[in-house]
Amino acid sequence: MIFQAPLSNKVHPKYGVKLSPSQSPPPVRHTVELLEAMGIRTPTAQDCRVDEVSSEYPILNRLVTQSTNVDELDYLAKQPESFCKGEGIQFQAMVPALNLSDIRDFINCHIGIPILTGCWSNL
Repeated sequence: MIFQAPLSNKVHPKYGVKLSPSQSPPPVRHTVELLEAMGIRTPTAQDCRVDEVSSEYPILNRLVTQSTNVDELDYLAKQPESFCKGEGIQFQAMVPALNLSDIRDFINCHIGIPILTGCWSNL
């Protein structure tokens, strides 16, 4: 797994903190129950807050305190596993060069890396 991210409900932090569903592959029903208990009911609403990030890619720390949704976070967590040699380094260089901090921008940057490197294995 590329990163672990404890999540909280951005509107109701008192609901607690749970590890992101991308940390380990729990059954979908269990993940949905955990998120619903936190008041996060829609996978497409940006109602999660990333409280911290533990990753081999330090640039992902830019997501801390950002609003996200479960689908975006899950997508981003899985994508760097498909990086070709050197793409991780380029991803970490492009994020600050483009001053990115939003999860959607991170996803779009990841999608653009194969175009820059000529590695098409992850498309």
